[in-house]
Amino acid sequence: MDDEQIRYCKAMGITPWQLNNNQNNHNPRLIIINEGEPLAPRASQLLNAMLESIGLDRKNVTLTTMPFLAKQIALIHPTLLLVLGKIPADFLLETKIPLIITYHPGYLLQNPSEKSKAFQDLQLAQRYL
Repeated sequence: MDDEQIRYCKAMGITPWQLNNNQNNHNPRLIIINEGEPLAPRASQLLNAMLESIGLDRKNVTLTTMPFLAKQIALIHPTLLLVLGKIPADFLLETKIPLIITYHPGYLLQNPSEKSKAFQDLQLAQRYL
């Protein structure tokens, strides 16, 4: 493990073992990118339910925000990025990692009729993983 990975572990509050063994929400297959602030409780509950609907447990994916993203991509090497909302999507459109852009859970709480579209996005992610 190099110095950069050790600094990352300290910043994220995890041990090198946890990073290397995909513990503590560090799944190399999927990183979910939020716009910036942590998800509000209801939005977080909705995201958990959405993930469960495709057989994923929130504990087995990495949820991050833009400031930490570049470092996490470099260290985790995910298979897929799932982007919640327009702001991170605009930033990430030029990445070489496959990218699925879907609705932010907060938006879905305000616009329930869009949930079926988000579910289709998640089903695509499930097929990719």
